Amino acid sequence: MAELGSPAAGWRAPSDRPYDVAVIGGGPSGATAARLLREWGHSVVLLARAAGHRPPLAESVPPSARKVLAAVGALAWVEGHGFLPTTGNTSWWASHEPQVERFPTAGFQVLRDELEAVLLAGATRAGVETHEEFRVREVRFDAAEAVVVHGERQGRGPSVLRAGEILDASGRAGVVAGEGFRSEQGPPTLALSAVWRRDSGFPVPDDSHTLVEAFASGWAWSVPVSRGVRHVTVMVDPPAPGRARRDPGALYADALGQARHLQALVAGAERVGAAWALDASTYSSRRFEASRLLLVGDAASFIDPLSSFGVKKALASAWLAAVATHTGLRHPERAEMARAFFSRREEQIYARYAREAARHARSAARRYAESAFWSARAVGPPPGAEPDAPLATDAAIQAAFDDVKTRRRLRLGLGAGVRIGPAPLVVEHEIELAESLLTATGDPVHSLEGVQAARLARLAPGHDDVGRLFEAYAAQAPGAGLGEFLRALATLIAAGLLRPE
Repeated sequence: MAELGSPAAGWRAPSDRPYDVAVIGGGPSGATAARLLREWGHSVVLLARAAGHRPPLAESVPPSARKVLAAVGALAWVEGHGFLPTTGNTSWWASHEPQVERFPTAGFQVLRDELEAVLLAGATRAGVETHEEFRVREVRFDAAEAVVVHGERQGRGPSVLRAGEILDASGRAGVVAGEGFRSEQGPPTLALSAVWRRDSGFPVPDDSHTLVEAFASGWAWSVPVSRGVRHVTVMVDPPAPGRARRDPGALYADALGQARHLQALVAGAERVGAAWALDASTYSSRRFEASRLLLVGDAASFIDPLSSFGVKKALASAWLAAVATHTGLRHPERAEMARAFFSRREEQIYARYAREAARHARSAARRYAESAFWSARAVGPPPGAEPDAPLATDAAIQAAFDDVKTRRRLRLGLGAGVRIGPAPLVVEHEIELAESLLTATGDPVHSLEGVQAARLARLAPGHDDVGRLFEAYAAQAPGAGLGEFLRALATLIAAGLLRPE
């Protein structure tokens, strides 16, 4: 990135009017963020790479992603496309015995290119100006606007695009993110993949399941895209430097041979095409924003594929990036606050998935005690606050609830280190400051069960009867019933945000 200079000779601007937002990358995060911003009234240009720039990738999208798909308005499109529904996972992880997880609601087995096409078509229908065969060469900033400089598209010559805001959703390529933003890098990991076909179907109890297997020097998984076609990928350490360069097919055969169950799965099946290799190392960023810039989805961070939450993370990142950008465009005085809120959430979400991956690695490390692969991955980030984590356990909330019911008198005050103050909150499509309960380490608490936490905390010291406290709260904020009020009160007590005086 550099300060804005004069365009090179022969370069042209496609429009005298700058776009509100330029989005780099047409994957799930880029297409989704671009569409949402266009639907919310902004002019958006989307710069995507040409189709077919990478091998076909199959991914498992868990049922929990349905909520995010619905929130970004894409669930009906994904359901209607015809992706294979999946009812669960089968794994051989901590032992040779299979562990079966059955989903309460179906997830989806998707081909990444097809999912991207579905989401990109939605962006185009919404009115996003989409350039699908441009390669971004440089991004510069000046005091007034960001400029995206990109190269040729089907011989049409170079162009300069001007936009008020930039979203880098370019994935691992990190068009902007790679310019000094990337920091934390996990152990180098090589993904070796191939597609297998067996017309009679594969010998599995449920042919919709993702199959996962750990072995001493890595792990493997298989994602079906139809009854007779499965993608099988093996995750291993890259070959040591200095070794002769080996064909991906030979590396793949060696690695798959260590995954006893998945090797047996493809016995007698036909491999479709050649195997290929991709970098699957995890990474994050020192920061996820700068003035007029957000890093979105895999451009911001890449989580271990073991989680199966890659698509879900990308869509959630896109939604919040769109909200933060929309906020800054509508209310420039909130732009810095909105970007900081987005950055904090990205940091938390990456840390959550990193801790989860380390937990799985520790489980494998106990089974393979001498494994350098697993010991290198068993160390995760320290425990910390996670977005949307429960404030207290169900047992603690129930105990507080029972205590509240038995007390004749109960006067409450703020817990140790707790204060009332403003904190950012997403309200519809914008981020605004709202009065909240704040702690030194945890996230702000705005509401529970529809009850405004800060309002309840302000009223609590003035009442020593729970019934009268409810009446006082309902007079100021009608809408919550007594049951919701009591559950919210018990949760705040159990979490230590309120305490008996």
